Amino acid sequence: MNNKEPRINLLRYQQEGIVEKKSDLRFVLILSLAILLFAGIMGGAWWMQGQKLQTMKNENQQLQQEVDNLTQAASATNVEGKNSGALNSREAILNNLESRAKVKSKELEEIYQLTIPGVTIGKMDVKSNNDFTMSAYCNSQAKFIKFLAQLRELEYIKDVKNVSSKLNAKTGEVSFNMTLVWEVE
Repeated sequence: MNNKEPRINLLRYQQEGIVEKKSDLRFVLILSLAILLFAGIMGGAWWMQGQKLQTMKNENQQLQQEVDNLTQAASATNVEGKNSGALNSREAILNNLESRAKVKSKELEEIYQLTIPGVTIGKMDVKSNNDFTMSAYCNSQAKFIKFLAQLRELEYIKDVKNVSSKLNAKTGEVSFNMTLVWEVE
């Protein structure tokens, strides 16, 4: 019998332990560095936002001072006496515009009442450039042509700028859009 004890090589286990400790230390260092970098970026962003906020507060304060100065200067002068003529001319312009709007509403009502049986107006709109747009449909092309002829006879319609129509072959209905030019007053 051989009473020899087996020999165990502990050196290999020690070396593996050292390598593992180094690897763990590297991981902890890299993680710590990443955390520090992230904290630095967040701190920098917070500081920059604080600086922007302070700059805007200063600009707002300066603008408010300018507004206060202008308000005091305006109240110090006799604004009421100087602008009374301008106020009267503005009122005259407003009255003129209101009367034009009433005239156009009467004309729109006349166009609406002009519709012959079978023509249905869906939308009418007056644009600021004296254009008038209309969307409608009717049950035949003949009624569409008759309605367009009646519109052209109106004294306040200067010109037909654009007409587009579409015939539904199944039902015979014609849907159309048109742009008319109002007579400039």
